[in-house]
Amino acid sequence: NAYTGGIIGYNGSKENKKFNKVKNSGAISFTGVAGRVPFGGLIGATFNGVTLTNCSNEGNLTYENKDGSRNANYFWLGGLVGVCYSASTTGADIAATQTITATTCSNSGTLTIKNSTFNTDMILGGIVAGSIWRDGNKYMSNYILTDCTNSGDLVATEAMAGSHNHVGGILGSGYSNTALQVTIKKPVVSGDITFTHA
Repeated sequence: NAYTGGIIGYNGSKENKKFNKVKNSGAISFTGVAGRVPFGGLIGATFNGVTLTNCSNEGNLTYENKDGSRNANYFWLGGLVGVCYSASTTGADIAATQTITATTCSNSGTLTIKNSTFNTDMILGGIVAGSIWRDGNKYMSNYILTDCTNSGDLVATEAMAGSHNHVGGILGSGYSNTALQVTIKKPVVSGDITFTHA
């Protein structure tokens, strides 16, 4: 696994973390092979929720996986946050503890993800990459995103069949099979979004 973030790669605190006026302006790139790759301009992966206020990413973020033989990889790339996950797999526990809240946050960097691996989940989001159903619900959470802006281009290239791909200007995927909340208020998206199946 490879946890990659402009400020924090992996935040393992059991409490909801709060970040105010935090910015990344540096370019970040990851090339290689790993089973799970949570990648964010500020935070790659966070445990049990996070609250972001007036935070931003200005750096270009690039992830490229070049291994065409490895299966069951998960890739998250978010302008600010890759993924939030829990040790619990119970829907009620996740709903109570797993929330990504972002208010007046922005991304202006170009986000690029290139995948050449069979049987993967690839999630790309301008502010937050988001959720997938894997490992008994561990990678699901609530999302409350208010007054968030993405002006950066999103570029996704998927070169193998059998993959699940999600790309969104603000949130890549809000997937849930439990009673979770997805609230997006007053979003602004001006960046181009390009998905290519090569």
